Amino acid sequence: MRKLLISEEEKNYIKSLYNLTILQEQTETGTTSTDELVIEKKIDFPAGYYNTSYLEPLKPELDKIKNFLSSNPNNSYVVSLNIKSGESRIPNTDNESSAKEVLPQGELSKRRAENITKYVRDYWGSSGLSNMNIAPNPVETIIGKTEWVGQDFCPSSSLKSQDTVGRECLNSKFNTNNGKPNWASGKKNVYKDLKSKYDSEQFVYITMKVVKTQPSIIPCLDGMKIQVNYEKPGKHYCNSSIYELFINGVLLMRDDGKPFASLNNGIKPSEFKGKNILGKEKTFGPNDIEYYDNSISGPDRKPDYGGNRYNTFIISTDLAKKLSSEKNVFEISAICRNPTNQKAYKGGCHTDVGKITIINGLGVTQEYKVNTPNKRDETKILISIDACGKKISL
Repeated sequence: MRKLLISEEEKNYIKSLYNLTILQEQTETGTTSTDELVIEKKIDFPAGYYNTSYLEPLKPELDKIKNFLSSNPNNSYVVSLNIKSGESRIPNTDNESSAKEVLPQGELSKRRAENITKYVRDYWGSSGLSNMNIAPNPVETIIGKTEWVGQDFCPSSSLKSQDTVGRECLNSKFNTNNGKPNWASGKKNVYKDLKSKYDSEQFVYITMKVVKTQPSIIPCLDGMKIQVNYEKPGKHYCNSSIYELFINGVLLMRDDGKPFASLNNGIKPSEFKGKNILGKEKTFGPNDIEYYDNSISGPDRKPDYGGNRYNTFIISTDLAKKLSSEKNVFEISAICRNPTNQKAYKGGCHTDVGKITIINGLGVTQEYKVNTPNKRDETKILISIDACGKKISL
């Protein structure tokens, strides 16, 4: 699945296009409006810790977002997750490992951000909501400005040459060699002002913004996948299921470059014509059933007889721009074709043989049961959707 990262600049651009309401109402934990919800939360981790048990205070905020989305089921949203993590220049240690591994600068922030992202994703995965997509932005790590090496408790002249960050200065037995107390003995009194500065430079702030997407926003259309699938292996028995697929009258190309959705049963292995008597691969033509089927795979190109059928059509950037400039409603239609002159179904096509799966450009998936045309050359509208793939009842 394609991952899409939406920057602040992109989100502001989207909002400017559609005149989305600017933040209106201040709340204790963030800002809300009819089109946007902002949640801000500070998470406290003990020094050297990063596991998800410290993220329980985040759950009430996620519940607020869930309630917001649940109360607006007819809208689609992008939930962006921004993590700003501060580290002081005190050397970090992995206190969750028995070895107490020394961590390079920025690594602790990275581990915390990964667990925060996982926690949020797991929450949404169990929420049952389909009208949102989470777009995590890269963690912003801010290294504090208060120096560690060079302070009275950590003079560089007392460090070993390979210790450039002052890890030795954390040792309670470290000798400063300057008559000053070391960090362990002086942080609560002599160095309490410095400790306060270091503490202020250690933080994790999480901002979650829920932004409503409008039906004609290009990011939803760009890269949208429309799949015509049949997932009942062994339950179809003929080859009368070839269709052309259109969106607003534009013929779509399958991801293998062919303008067909084939849900055909296929050819029995004993009848497969993929190789001629000399063992060379045959080039299929329009009169061959294999020409339309996308189930032939593997080095020997053998067919998957009677198996699942998947046909994927992808909306290109250029087509997304063209479509979005014309309408806000997108009709997906199909034409029944019978290019190999099959006799079943009076020379037409199956009915109700598949389903439509739509994965929009932001990764949100919708599935719909549709009625396909069954008369030869008949056109039928399968479904009308908005730009984010949500069904529209006309």
